[in-house]
Amino acid sequence: CSTCQATHESLDEDGIPDGMTIVDVDYDTEQDLRQKYGVTTQHTFVQVDENGKELTKFSGSISGEDIKADLV
Repeated sequence: CSTCQATHESLDEDGIPDGMTIVDVDYDTEQDLRQKYGVTTQHTFVQVDENGKELTKFSGSISGEDIKADLV
């Protein structure tokens, strides 16, 4: 989607903020992960802990700084 492309471009230009790892998952093919985390729209970010437990979920963030601001 265009929002996903904008996020990729921003992260490529500005880099990923320190302490953050982003795993890009294909919305159309990863149905098990979508179900596990209750993802119903593209361009959704799910913050998980080291055990895969969901900490927070949000969408619409574009830049690495926007994403970082939404983390818990």
